[in-house]
Amino acid sequence: SRGGGSVGAEGGDPVNAMATRLPDGSALPDVDVEFHCDGRLLLRRTLGDVEDDPLSLHLKSQRSEFAFSLEVPGRGRVDGALYYFPFDAEGETMPSSASSASWPYDKDSTHHAELTQANTQQLPNDFLQTQASRGTQRQTQRAARLSQVSLAPDPAASVAVQQRRPLFETFWQGRLIPESRVSSLPFVDATFHSKHLRDKIPPECHGRLWGLLFFGHQFRVTRNKLSFRDNLEDLLMESFSSDRYTEKKFKEWVARCHRELDRTLKFEGINGAEAQAAARRDHGEMCTRFDRVVAGDEAIAAGDVVQLKTTPKVVGRVEGVLAGKVMRSDGRHSAGFLLVAQIPSEVFGRRVQAFPVRRFKAKLSTAEAEAHCKKVWGKAPCHVAVEPLHLATGKVASFGAGDNFPPTYVAVTNAAGQRCTKCVTEGKKQNLSVVQRLYFLGDDGAGEPQDNRAAAAEGEELLCVTNCTPKHEIFGFEKVKGGLKRSGRYLMRFTVEPAAGGRKPLSLEVNISVSAGPCSRMELEWAGGQDLASLHDGCALGEPMPDLSLRLFDDNDNPAPSAAAAVADGGGVEVEVSGAGEAGELVARWVACERHGGGATLSGLTLEPRGGGPLQCFVPRGRAKKQFRPGCIKCKLTVRCGDGDGEGARAVECSAKVSVRPGPPASFDVVDGADLSSNEESNPLQLVQNEPVPSMTLSLRDAYGNATAAPRGSAQWCARVSCEALSPDHREFVFCEDKGTCVVEGLVCEEATFAKCHLRLRREQPPGETVVAETLTCGGGGEGFERVAWLQIEPSSAPSALAILRDGVEFAADPNGSDDLVVEG
Repeated sequence: SRGGGSVGAEGGDPVNAMATRLPDGSALPDVDVEFHCDGRLLLRRTLGDVEDDPLSLHLKSQRSEFAFSLEVPGRGRVDGALYYFPFDAEGETMPSSASSASWPYDKDSTHHAELTQANTQQLPNDFLQTQASRGTQRQTQRAARLSQVSLAPDPAASVAVQQRRPLFETFWQGRLIPESRVSSLPFVDATFHSKHLRDKIPPECHGRLWGLLFFGHQFRVTRNKLSFRDNLEDLLMESFSSDRYTEKKFKEWVARCHRELDRTLKFEGINGAEAQAAARRDHGEMCTRFDRVVAGDEAIAAGDVVQLKTTPKVVGRVEGVLAGKVMRSDGRHSAGFLLVAQIPSEVFGRRVQAFPVRRFKAKLSTAEAEAHCKKVWGKAPCHVAVEPLHLATGKVASFGAGDNFPPTYVAVTNAAGQRCTKCVTEGKKQNLSVVQRLYFLGDDGAGEPQDNRAAAAEGEELLCVTNCTPKHEIFGFEKVKGGLKRSGRYLMRFTVEPAAGGRKPLSLEVNISVSAGPCSRMELEWAGGQDLASLHDGCALGEPMPDLSLRLFDDNDNPAPSAAAAVADGGGVEVEVSGAGEAGELVARWVACERHGGGATLSGLTLEPRGGGPLQCFVPRGRAKKQFRPGCIKCKLTVRCGDGDGEGARAVECSAKVSVRPGPPASFDVVDGADLSSNEESNPLQLVQNEPVPSMTLSLRDAYGNATAAPRGSAQWCARVSCEALSPDHREFVFCEDKGTCVVEGLVCEEATFAKCHLRLRREQPPGETVVAETLTCGGGGEGFERVAWLQIEPSSAPSALAILRDGVEFAADPNGSDDLVVEG
């Protein structure tokens, strides 16, 4: 019915009556809607009194508006508005009345047909029968849309339905076109399809939007004004906005609505002041830390192990919850963050990261968390493989001195055998590098080390090469040239850096043994490290020299122990003495040849005359006999030896100049004065009483009859002459150090008799040493250190005194001791 009254007239409000008039000034008509069935009035409503229609409910419930305009080429301008319906403490605020709940479904959708069928069952049976006989499915839908029965689906399905419903209702010249809707607009799709905006604008915000589009007369509608004849979706896809910042403004508007209006998260268990200060220092002033957050039906608390919807997947332990604003107590807010420390902490470190609560995916049980940690460790590098394979057997690799270490190729693999070139350390992915180090640990004689790390720390680092650029996931190293010249023990270590998960760095160690090559050189030195030239006075004939060390070396100056063993075992040592004159008459003899260290030692080495007799170069000649001073022979000592008798055996030799002097004193001989060469008991030396014994010059002789002298600084040698018929009856004469001679003189024949005179050779220590003098003797008929001379002392016929006689009697001596003679009587 159409009457002349108005809302103002009926309601008694003249102001509203004036404000609700038609453009021509007449009052708005009253429109009544009635349902009749078989002459019965089932329903009557005045449209002016309806306040729960979809448009009114949406406009009352919306909390924010975004207005915009579009230009459609060839059709003109389209105005629009979007409204935001936030989530409050109890749920979504999008209206769910009968009409508003029916709009989100397309008329051809299955869900639309189900809802229509379910709700029409609540109408009177006679009305349904009448409509079934009269109308089509569209008439039934229109009748249901006009009914007041709620068509809202279950609350659980409401949110999902809203996210796929058409977004805009359409109006043509201010009139609602109910069966034409627009699902979305380009700038809306661009906002919600952007993945990097999902933390600020989550997808569920799309379901909280509802809008209106107003089209002008340029757009065509059907005759019944229920739908547009134009394809609005296609036309609007080609539209553009006169404000080029429309999309940017829309993004900011939706983000602001979600941040300020939504109350989707419930925060519980606010932390203390100290924790709040630390959280605001690390994450900004506009935050508050809690222990627990409730999002929908899911509660997340500190200590829970959660999985997040991130790429790559993040699994960690919740350390706390942050609300996106300053709060004084427990409450609700739209934005929140989970403070998550990834597990295992050995891999990702103790770093705590903030993730939006909307990225929460699921809670993990203890078993699931352990399985995740095991899976993460399975991806971490855990094994180092090396080629050539014989280096990875754990056995000692043997090389010869001077050999090159071969090229090596190192692969780092995880528990699944997959090659790795990167690892995660302290939550950061880092590239792996392999460091090759070569250590010299010592000679073979040092023994195998118990701890390679300790041995390497004490050893000498010869090589350090880092490879940071693997090729085909393999780290390659060139051959080590000239690195294995010294014989002994080496350690080749391959270390993977950095260490994964804070563990000890992965490493592979190769023990290397380098043996010396064949003997090619020899050195001679006396025991104690002295060379042959250190014997200033030379060596004496027949006297053992210090132990002579034979040091054998290979081409790389390494001691050759195998050659030394062959020399010591086989005795393949020759010592040759050569030189000018009679030096060639000397022969060398030794007691033993024993292995010592990396060489051999000749002990008891002596030089002797070949025939055992004196050498002519030491025999005094002519007038120079008295001035003879023992000298030295310059000769060449050559030691020759081989390193075995097998194939490839090599002989080496070494020569040195040696000075040879006569041997130590073993006897003496008379070189001047009395001739005792034929002295014997039957042919004694004839002497006269009271006359001096003729002087004699004695010369020291060695064991081979060569004139000799005592070495400088050694014990003194002297000749002791003892005889009872001489005065004094014993006396000692010292041999000169330089010449080795002494002169026996100053002895007087005191008694006329047949006497035996002993000449003994004595050795005394130098002054200052408390050693008793030693008398050296040798047996064998008076030869050696003691000689016997037979003396025949005849009475003297020469006057020896003058006496004054009286009557043939000698005067008596003065008893008083004077020189006067006493005459008796």
